[in-house]
Amino acid sequence: MKYLNKTKFQIIIILLFALIPYINIFQNEFVIDDSIFLNWAQGKNLSDFWNIFKGELPLGHEGVYRPIRGLIYVLVHLFFGSSPFWFHLYGLFVHLSASILIYLIATKISKNNLIGFGTALIFASHPIHTETITYISASMEATGLVYMLVSFYLYLLCHSEAKPKNLNRSFATLRMTLYLGSIIFALLAFFTYEMTLTLPLLIVLYSVILRQSRRIPRLDPSLALRMTKSTLRMVLKRSLVYLPYFLGLFFYFLVRLLVTGIKGRAPYPGDSLYITFLAMFDVFFEYLKLIILPINQVNNHILINNAEAFIYRGYNQEPFKQLNILNFEILVYILIYIGLFILAFKSFKKLPFIAFGLGVFFISLLPVLGIVPQGSLMNEKFLYLPSFGIIFLLVWLGFKYLKEKVLIIVLIISLIFSFFTFVRNKDWKDNLTIWAKDAKVYPEHNAYAYFQLGNAYREKGNLELAVKNYQKSYQINPNFSVAFASLAQVYDLAGDKNTALKLYNELLSKDPYFWEAYREIGKIYLKQEKFPEAKREFEKILAIYPGNQEAIQLLFVAQQELDSLPKK
Repeated sequence: MKYLNKTKFQIIIILLFALIPYINIFQNEFVIDDSIFLNWAQGKNLSDFWNIFKGELPLGHEGVYRPIRGLIYVLVHLFFGSSPFWFHLYGLFVHLSASILIYLIATKISKNNLIGFGTALIFASHPIHTETITYISASMEATGLVYMLVSFYLYLLCHSEAKPKNLNRSFATLRMTLYLGSIIFALLAFFTYEMTLTLPLLIVLYSVILRQSRRIPRLDPSLALRMTKSTLRMVLKRSLVYLPYFLGLFFYFLVRLLVTGIKGRAPYPGDSLYITFLAMFDVFFEYLKLIILPINQVNNHILINNAEAFIYRGYNQEPFKQLNILNFEILVYILIYIGLFILAFKSFKKLPFIAFGLGVFFISLLPVLGIVPQGSLMNEKFLYLPSFGIIFLLVWLGFKYLKEKVLIIVLIISLIFSFFTFVRNKDWKDNLTIWAKDAKVYPEHNAYAYFQLGNAYREKGNLELAVKNYQKSYQINPNFSVAFASLAQVYDLAGDKNTALKLYNELLSKDPYFWEAYREIGKIYLKQEKFPEAKREFEKILAIYPGNQEAIQLLFVAQQELDSLPKK
């Protein structure tokens, strides 16, 4: 047991627990939108930096501003090519770096390297992080979280235990260097991933709750109750250290506003911000459950009222519209959160690590609260940083009441989690395995999983299973016109044009604004050399969506074919 107190030994074990559970990811393929980003990166080089900084993204991925992430894609491709192996290796490097930083931060905060060791072990092996690391697109985003952790750790080092009277010029220079480094990494984090935008709040949280030295400016909440000119001046003076971080945040939002604007990636669930907040009560509780007991991990989670977490085109709005503040489950969640808030408030002075851990969890999730809709109410990748707060809290409690005996429990949990992580990584092998797992966990409610399964089977040439899964998807969600259109496309691919036309027309009778059906009908007519009929279908698109470029081009083709026919 004495060896576990040695820093080098602890770091080696942490690296092993971060590495071994992910050793099987190198056989995994590109999944979901990985190939889209790869194809985008293949057409770029370093001379495209300015376009990337201006927010250029693959088609269909608008609504975010992550220029450094885009640059990383280009760099990895330029240096290593398009093999999934190198992208997975990069993702693993991100996780190894984050795990060590978690160890350093937890040790620094708790002043106990065993608490840091236990926190980092569980963090490194926790299966909830598989989506962040094994899913290449998510691991690229997680680079920003590493920058954020570096920034936070440099801030902690900058405000060390040294007292002002002991400071010499060289030490003051070192502190200033650490401080500037922290600010630079904060900016890098902001321009890589929106989940890092809470860094200034986390720094303030640390200062308010965990004042551990005279070098850390304390913001005492009680000052607000007795605010005078002198106390206001004192608060402002102590707050100056946080100003560069908030200015960096302001700079990010200003650039984003000028470049891309502040816009969401999807509508609000149920077309309501109020309903979104109600749904988030359930989502945050699901997050807590997954951190404590990581079972039934999926990509598209099923939430309250059997609502799907993904807000896709044609998603089922009814489960969301049934939500109201008086729903029993919502009331229970509200009581739980009130209880946690009271616990954090009561423990503020005597047990500050409870308040800190809960604060990290909830503050870190603010970017995905739904104020700016993201296209998904819940993703496991959003837990990469928030999980640190809960893990740190639980490990600290264990050491407080069980002392060093808790290390045995931590090691057992880490071994179990490592096995779960290894198994979960297999689900991410390809699109077929990842969506098959979703359908297995939620066989009756996950319409989007069956739709993606249909796509995966169609890509592999298994049209029979593609049809089966598209039918199941549409059966679960009759509003999912894309799934029904995909079913028609399979019949078209199989050469059964009549069935395809029948299905497209059936779809249009239910959803007359689904313009892609007119397009596909027109294409079939073009192949059948029924040019007047094809022209009519393309004109229907323009009647619904004037200026649709694809329809204009197809209409031009149909008109050319008509003009080339012999005149009677």
